[in-house]
Amino acid sequence: MSDRIAVMNRAKVVQIGAPDTIYEHPADRFVTDFIGESNILEARVAAVDGSECRIAVGRVEFAVPRRDGIAAGQSVGFVVRPERVLIGPAAEAVDGTRLTATVVDRSYQGAIIRYRMQLEGQEIVAEVPNRPDQPHLADGAEAMIGWTVASGELLID
Repeated sequence: MSDRIAVMNRAKVVQIGAPDTIYEHPADRFVTDFIGESNILEARVAAVDGSECRIAVGRVEFAVPRRDGIAAGQSVGFVVRPERVLIGPAAEAVDGTRLTATVVDRSYQGAIIRYRMQLEGQEIVAEVPNRPDQPHLADGAEAMIGWTVASGELLID
């Protein structure tokens, strides 16, 4: 494994950096999709303030780290990786975003349980450890989901 990666799209370098930087802070949608699985929610910038801004996904708003080049009213993508999405008590305890989503599908995968959920008409995937302290939700169940502010990233088209 390398300590620096260059991601190219159509013979153009899009992003260079350490593997964790590229995974956690992708430069654009191509990098996001190329490096691992992602949840990309379509959103609108509601307000920009200091190091954070508020975005709206449907009728819900939440804080995200600010990115250069954004303005209120702008359409953006918001990416949060499935392993960063918390469910139930873990989501309720997080200092960050908390929203209600509905389970569409549950997939048991041994060490993890993968939930496909609906949030304001968009799909979001959560992968949670298969442990006794984690909720086991059935299809159709409503659940609190959440993530820390630093767990997500804005994508500008």
